Amino acid sequence: MISQKWIIRGLLLIVSASAAFYFGTLLRTEKLSASQEDILSNLNQNSDLLNKTLPELVSEGVRLDTTTVGPGNSFNYFYTIVDDQTLDGMIKNENNNQYLSKQLFERVCTMMPDYRDNGTIVNYFLNNNAGRVIIKISVEPKDCIK
Repeated sequence: MISQKWIIRGLLLIVSASAAFYFGTLLRTEKLSASQEDILSNLNQNSDLLNKTLPELVSEGVRLDTTTVGPGNSFNYFYTIVDDQTLDGMIKNENNNQYLSKQLFERVCTMMPDYRDNGTIVNYFLNNNAGRVIIKISVEPKDCIK
């Protein structure tokens, strides 16, 4: 049985991922244009600005390492779960992973209108200490209700 401690850690991960995502939106000072070239240019600018502040411990046991753009019109967040207990809780509890996916989906769809409107796919990669991806969550704006 998963303890309340693991649920709280999962919620902290959600909040920290969402905060980093929201922080990325604050870095942009202009609205993305409809041009694919402009969209990618703005995504690269956002990634470069955010990466200047990284790596950063965003919650207990979770570090945001870097962001990237691509392939195509996508923005990627790379996290490392640095605490083995947090990692075990994430791997073993599918309910926490489903809840995390739902929360990130809602954040992208509601807090990132430029990304949503321009069709930018947002990917979250959660890695273990060895750098192996243990969880990947992709939010496709076509699935957002407008």
